[in-house]
Amino acid sequence: AGVYSYRTVDILGCETMGEVIMTEPELLEVRIDSIREAFCDWENGAAWLSSTGGTQPYLYSWDQIPGLEGASAVDVLGLIYQVEVEDSRGCVDTMSVDIPNTPPADTRFVTIPDNSTPILESTGPIVFDNQTVGGITYLWEFGDGNLADEENPIHQYTEPGEYIVTLTAWNSFFVCPTTYSLNLNIIPDGSLYTPNAFTPNGDGRNDIFLVKGEGLIEVEVLIFDRWGRLITRWNDLSQGWDGRIPGQGIAQEGVYTFLVNATTNAGEKIEQGGTVTLIR
Repeated sequence: AGVYSYRTVDILGCETMGEVIMTEPELLEVRIDSIREAFCDWENGAAWLSSTGGTQPYLYSWDQIPGLEGASAVDVLGLIYQVEVEDSRGCVDTMSVDIPNTPPADTRFVTIPDNSTPILESTGPIVFDNQTVGGITYLWEFGDGNLADEENPIHQYTEPGEYIVTLTAWNSFFVCPTTYSLNLNIIPDGSLYTPNAFTPNGDGRNDIFLVKGEGLIEVEVLIFDRWGRLITRWNDLSQGWDGRIPGQGIAQEGVYTFLVNATTNAGEKIEQGGTVTLIR
């Protein structure tokens, strides 16, 4: 570009002189007009570009979108795209176009105390430590019919049992919820129950002297006659005494002494004695 002088002479020697002004287009430049953020890793992002300078028409090339030759990319993933624009004379400009993406929440939590082992009922309220990344809104389902929308709730279970706790989290767009679940095993501290009579008469009702309890990890039951002689013993709560003396047959009606030694889930040692009346 610039001003150029010229001189022409014909065959007869006639001469002409003058000036020519030559121009060129402005430098080709591509720019971003607007961006629409993508979310949830979906194809819902967009970018609108425009170019100045050079010589129209312009041809665009998006490196990760084959076949797209226009200045806008609509409903695409949130990525960084390399865009090249070329004018009709082969001049080229390039730029990076960053379409952000807000992913779904990465949902997770831990419990205090840790849920990897059974939790004693007497432990008290359980703390749910929310470790979600990218979450804005939360819904907790504790598995016992109770719900909460706090970020880090505290919950008290009123009954022993196995519970599935589920956390649902939403990102800042309040769509594409994600969930995470943990199992809780709430166990009783331990208790022991003994009847004071049984009727082993074969009618199917109260025929067995059973020691009952919950939360017991060890148990031993011993039965003594009126003279303090051991007549039977067992170490499983599913077992009991059917009113027979091993090797001797049916025991007589009367009052017998029992002794129960047990260890609870809480580590407490229980030694409980008493009497049971055998009625036929």
